[in-house]
Amino acid sequence: MVALLISIAVTAVWAAAAVPAWRQQVIREREAELIFRGESYARAIQLYRQKNNQNLPPNVDILVSQRYLRRRYKDPITGKDFLVVGGMGLQPGGTGTLTGPGGRPGAVPGTIGASGGAQGIIGVRSTSNDTSIRLYYDQQTYSQWQFDFTREQQKSGASLGPAAGPRGGAPGAGAGRLGGPTNQANPGGIRPMQPGAQGAPPRTGAPGPGPGPGGGPPGGAQAVGPGGR
Repeated sequence: MVALLISIAVTAVWAAAAVPAWRQQVIREREAELIFRGESYARAIQLYRQKNNQNLPPNVDILVSQRYLRRRYKDPITGKDFLVVGGMGLQPGGTGTLTGPGGRPGAVPGTIGASGGAQGIIGVRSTSNDTSIRLYYDQQTYSQWQFDFTREQQKSGASLGPAAGPRGGAPGAGAGRLGGPTNQANPGGIRPMQPGAQGAPPRTGAPGPGPGPGGGPPGGAQAVGPGGR
């Protein structure tokens, strides 16, 4: 009987110590699932924009019906729908603001499947204001974890809108990295340096059989001044 009581007491102490660690592990798993689901929404919105001339999706239902999103995920922290964030006046170039209650910047209240604004939705948020264990982009409150398509663009190295053409003009099909036209031989759009331009290699004359007239440099090479002249 004494041994049984001792074993029960040891088991109770072990269980009391294990419960907090087990609970923390459960929270960490939910946070990892929140990131997976939130980033799935963000990727789906980004893929929709790529296939639809940089336009935002009007709602989440269209992302599911057109197979950009596998299914309508719920917030694993609260077990409820995510908060839809609408881009009010967001343009393909990346300008615009997010409008919240009372006209303040923030999230537009709504549920998954509801319209996120006149210009569509840009992402989702958790509705939980609890403090998280891990940091997500320097944020430790679930509701401040931003799952927007702009993050996916940054990961892929894409810009928020079409690249500007030469001298800030309209974008051209096949514009290079420097705004110039491209072709098969010069895909980067980089213009070759012209002789005499700053940074261009100096020009030299054709080699000759011996010293030039008047004691010039051997080989018939022409002396090159600054700027290649």
